[in-house]
Amino acid sequence: MSVTKITNKKSKHYNEYRVRAQPRDAAGNTVSLPVKYCKTKTEANKVYQKLMVDFERESTFYKDKDLNLVDSYTAYLESENRAGSWEKRTYNDHLYTLHILEQYLPNIKLKNVDENVMRLFARKLVSDKDLSVAYNTVMSRRFQHLRTYFSRLVGTIYKQNPVPARFISRWFRKGEMSPKKKKYTFSTEQINVLKKYVISRINKESPQQLVSLVGVLICLSIGCRPGEVQALKWEDLTVEKTEGGSEFNIFCLSDSWNELEGKMNGHLKSRMPGQTRNSLPLNPQTVDALRTFQEKQARFLKRYNLPNKGYILLSLRDFKKASEGKVINQKAVNEALRKACQVCEIDSGKLPISIYTCRHSVATLLCAKNINPAIASSRLGNSIEVYLKKYVHPSKDIIADSMNNWLEE
Repeated sequence: MSVTKITNKKSKHYNEYRVRAQPRDAAGNTVSLPVKYCKTKTEANKVYQKLMVDFERESTFYKDKDLNLVDSYTAYLESENRAGSWEKRTYNDHLYTLHILEQYLPNIKLKNVDENVMRLFARKLVSDKDLSVAYNTVMSRRFQHLRTYFSRLVGTIYKQNPVPARFISRWFRKGEMSPKKKKYTFSTEQINVLKKYVISRINKESPQQLVSLVGVLICLSIGCRPGEVQALKWEDLTVEKTEGGSEFNIFCLSDSWNELEGKMNGHLKSRMPGQTRNSLPLNPQTVDALRTFQEKQARFLKRYNLPNKGYILLSLRDFKKASEGKVINQKAVNEALRKACQVCEIDSGKLPISIYTCRHSVATLLCAKNINPAIASSRLGNSIEVYLKKYVHPSKDIIADSMNNWLEE
């Protein structure tokens, strides 16, 4: 047994748990690692997992140059998964990369992999599956995964990484690349029209009909990630006081909803558990509408004897989900936003609209209002570089103001 409780009263480790890890080396031989002792079974199981993972990472198994690339990459994925390095969504994404390797490079050995092999592989993959050639695409993620994997083998098997840093610009001509996809962003006027429409419905309709619309209102107001909005509780709606004496209604964000696993992550994206972030301020009309919905939600839960777990976007259409503290999914909020756009006669052309449109719109408008990028990016939960590069777009408002400023004498 890997974890065994010591029941011999004569032993100095009586009532403790013995941890014995015996992994296998590359030849298939059993390796006995030093025995450890722990006070609790939970602690012992964690120690066992750590011993196995540390052995795999230090082992030369997946670094053996005579191994097939597929076998080596498989061992690498399993090692990282057992170590808890990735969330489930990330692990599944890596499994797709493994699937592609199995299709295109099933028998190649590590020692035969070089940049030219990777370049030809990339070009055939793009050709066969008609993929877009650009960064932050399905294609680029596959090779970013491989670049991270190969980086562990530089210095042992490879002198340099077979996947270079800017692999797309190195492997493809500009004429073969896809232009960056355009994002639709709401103007200030459109955001105000949408918010007015949502608030009018909140004041009139039953709470069951309003949950997804409340999600739309919050997304339009603070531009946070969908998972962060789904995780909001009423206790998160609070007042921020500044040193100058000003007060603002904000959300204090501390958690995010994992759509894939149907549960809270226990932390914000790229933050440790317990770390919080304040949202952008909410205007009084939005706060009043949210409080109105809170009262309606509380009466509804009381009427049907459902537990009030405090979540703002609690699923009220499904009593079982409501009793379990489950929130509505992103698809419901997306549909509510698109229907609101239709009612408000907002036409995006052929560009898609989703709750991420709200995030991009809020970021763009923050820039248009000349809000300090350090403050804007902090409130949205990004670095300044990501905020400016990914979320700020040349909206109609910004273009018009810029051209008018140019024409002023």
